Amino acid sequence: MIILTHYHLNAKGMIGQDNSGYGNLSPQKVYDQLIKQYSNIRLVISGHTGSSVYRDDIGLKNNHIYQLLQDYQGEENGGGFIRLLEIDPELKTMSAKMYSPFFNRTKTDASRFSFSGVNFVGNK
Repeated sequence: MIILTHYHLNAKGMIGQDNSGYGNLSPQKVYDQLIKQYSNIRLVISGHTGSSVYRDDIGLKNNHIYQLLQDYQGEENGGGFIRLLEIDPELKTMSAKMYSPFFNRTKTDASRFSFSGVNFVGNK
């Protein structure tokens, strides 16, 4: 399962501790009460804060929870940067890059990453 939410990680790669003016629960409470509870939640994608970070936590069922933040709205008038994810279930890899069709450019900074041993089917 993939969760897409407005705010989850902050620019330092930590799970948000306040609701930042959105809803009644902080991202940490959503993580504690929902995300880490279920082994089928594999990926959390968010924005809200201008940055690009990622983290990999272990849920209560010993599953990996990959969490991504991407938000470039304040850079070069946004620059049209979008996160491109490539998931290969056979090779068990996930890689990411930030690309701007407007600039026809891929960022070469820390926004690029890859994970190996990613299992999106089952908990094997």
